[in-house]
Amino acid sequence: MKAALKISEKHPLSLYVLGQLNWKDGKHKEAEEALKRAIEYDAHGRNKRSLYRGLALINMDIGNNKQALLYMEEAVKWPPAGKLESILKVDEFLLKTIREYSNRSIRSYTKEEIQKIGGLIKILRGF
Repeated sequence: MKAALKISEKHPLSLYVLGQLNWKDGKHKEAEEALKRAIEYDAHGRNKRSLYRGLALINMDIGNNKQALLYMEEAVKWPPAGKLESILKVDEFLLKTIREYSNRSIRSYTKEEIQKIGGLIKILRGF
């Protein structure tokens, strides 16, 4: 990954992968920063929806639900890349879920809610 970033520190997909790796290692702040840089360098906006979705998931993962909601609301403003219908359904469900929890503290979640949210995040982040 470091070699890829040396070639192009401004490549959105390299930064996305860096963000995912940091997130997987529990480095949430570094993951968020990598995705923000990816958004900055995504000149044509092709990846902004998935990058903002990633930011929303990271923030939901750490219980920062209000910020997660802001990121997800921004995500849905951008056109999806890939299988349009599937992406729209997933993002609609994710936005609804984040809205549902946006005014709650992570400490108030029941075990079932923790499992539901944790499972959703795990499925969407891919690890």
